[in-house]
Amino acid sequence: MKKTIVIAAATALAATAVTATATTLITSSQIKNGTIKAIDIQKGAITSDRLTPALRTKLNKVGVLSAGGNGATGAPGLNGTAGANGANGANGANGADGASAISNVVITPADKGGFYYGSVDKSEDENTGQAAASIQAKSGDASKKALHFDINGGNSFSTFRKTYTGSLTPLAAVSFAGFDYVVDADSAKSDAPQLKFTLLNTKGGYTNIIFEPSSNYTDTARGTWRTVNTQYGTFRSTKAIPGTTNGYGSLASIVAANPDAVIYKFIVEQGSSDPNSAVGFKGAVDNIRLGLNGATTTYTFGG
Repeated sequence: MKKTIVIAAATALAATAVTATATTLITSSQIKNGTIKAIDIQKGAITSDRLTPALRTKLNKVGVLSAGGNGATGAPGLNGTAGANGANGANGANGADGASAISNVVITPADKGGFYYGSVDKSEDENTGQAAASIQAKSGDASKKALHFDINGGNSFSTFRKTYTGSLTPLAAVSFAGFDYVVDADSAKSDAPQLKFTLLNTKGGYTNIIFEPSSNYTDTARGTWRTVNTQYGTFRSTKAIPGTTNGYGSLASIVAANPDAVIYKFIVEQGSSDPNSAVGFKGAVDNIRLGLNGATTTYTFGG
């Protein structure tokens, strides 16, 4: 659409040095399309009423935005740098000491710790028979002591034993049993001392179960200390009881087959009810160990 625009033109007449002002009416037919620029139009010269209704509607809508949908989630940003370590907290108070699972008891002539050591005969009466058990310097280490056994006659035992009274300990409570021994170089007999439990309430009644190192281990040179662990080997029962085959069974199998069995006596000794089989034996025992309910006590003899 062409509009009529009034233009005032001032023309300097250089040739005559005379200034003249002329006013001329220019019509739309005299204006070539595209020759009038924005810079040629005075601000405010064109008002909105000069625009078409359609253009005014479009202009009124400018700047009115409707909310669009959420855009897609952007990629995660890079991890930030690690923060500095915080200061160490104050140390907590020390807890109370736990109970030790291992204890040591030193047996002396003045304090036998509830045990008897000495001689018994085949009826197991104390201080009878032709045998002895005495605390002496330890063979191979004179700075220490051990319980020495000497058997001088038949039907006799050198023994270290404890008889339980009152509420008896279940055999199932035994978690460990063992000892160290040596057969002296000048001993007339080579069979090692034995570990024995006297039991009540087995399915066969009263019995002794005996761990014999000579039946479970190969012979050891005389004068050499050896350690016995009854978890590895079999016990011989003096009476037929469940859990044994031909009189022999492991501690675990005997316990499983005789759940009500209780310990009447715990014994480490050497000897025999045979008149001659142990006569002349000389040797010693030390570090006698008995574990009950996971707590092991080691009995030594000083030094």
